[in-house]
Amino acid sequence: MSMPYSTLYLEAEDGNLVERCPHVKRVGYAEGYLFIQAESGNYWFAVQEDKGWNSLDPAAALLLNGPLTFTELRQAMLRLGVGEVEYQFP
Repeated sequence: MSMPYSTLYLEAEDGNLVERCPHVKRVGYAEGYLFIQAESGNYWFAVQEDKGWNSLDPAAALLLNGPLTFTELRQAMLRLGVGEVEYQFP
């Protein structure tokens, strides 16, 4: 609570937490995709494909698409067939 930002983690099957994206401002979910607005830009990934690998692993880094500008994120959402995203985390 005392930090000016939050970090998005994924809970792996073994119970360990894996850092996915630091300095998160807002997170939204739609059509099986997670959309993240962070200090460094916008990101998205397919939830089903994220298996909780170490975020330093190049294979895992490919799952997190970004950083993107807002325009690039909107274009990705159109390609993915995602309508409006309601962000859950202000």
